[in-house]
Amino acid sequence: MSMRPLTLNDIHLRLLEIASAFHHLCEEHGIPYYMLGGSMLGAIRHKGFIPWDDDMDFGIPREHYVRFVEVATKELPEPYKLITYATSEYAMMGFAKVMDVTTRVEEEFQPRGNETLGVNIDIFPLDHCDEKQGVWSGNFRTRALFKFQKLLFVEAKNRPLPKKLLAKTAQLLIPISRTRIPRHQDKQLSARAMGDVEKYTCYANYFGAWGLKEVVPKEVFGKPTLYKFENIELYGAEKYDAYLRYLYNDYMQLPPEDQRHVHQAQAFALN
Repeated sequence: MSMRPLTLNDIHLRLLEIASAFHHLCEEHGIPYYMLGGSMLGAIRHKGFIPWDDDMDFGIPREHYVRFVEVATKELPEPYKLITYATSEYAMMGFAKVMDVTTRVEEEFQPRGNETLGVNIDIFPLDHCDEKQGVWSGNFRTRALFKFQKLLFVEAKNRPLPKKLLAKTAQLLIPISRTRIPRHQDKQLSARAMGDVEKYTCYANYFGAWGLKEVVPKEVFGKPTLYKFENIELYGAEKYDAYLRYLYNDYMQLPPEDQRHVHQAQAFALN
């Protein structure tokens, strides 16, 4: 099979098409969602993609996330496919990806095995929680369990030698299946979402790049609000300024060039 390299602009166009399909599916089924992280920042600061960014992140409250997985598995249009930890080694961390099966990407963090991944957007469950973030808090333990799973099951090309040795040791001493931790987290957090959620004041994206900074008051997310993103509109946090300050502080300030990270190092169109 021949492959044509994709430019960053090509990747942006593919991501927009995936995001548009995701948006329309959520609209059709009444599933609320929010742009997260760099996608929300891009919508506000750049009215679209951060120029050097090459991914998109979305969050869905846990009780609606479960329903989204069900409908997306059946109803996503071609050439898109939903993958989760139950169906793919590339989605082992307890969140979903919607990918374009006519493409292929090679990332820094890759699971062991021969499975391939297409250009994709990440769909994170937003979990009901309190605001506590200390080392004895439930938020800290849940985040730590995710980090532990990543250590066990993700092969990182640029992982420092001490972490590589720690990962190899943990893999030998703790021989568990790759689905055990996300199944445990899903069961626990889904039960919470089906209970008395009013007693929880925050949403957490436990799988986000910013760690416990991504424990944010529900009132900040508020009602999903449409924002311009390139040539389409997508939903984001109602109080976008407060949300972005939780993650980035002075979010309108561009980072130094050496801190402008690209996630998908290489991407290809499959012929």
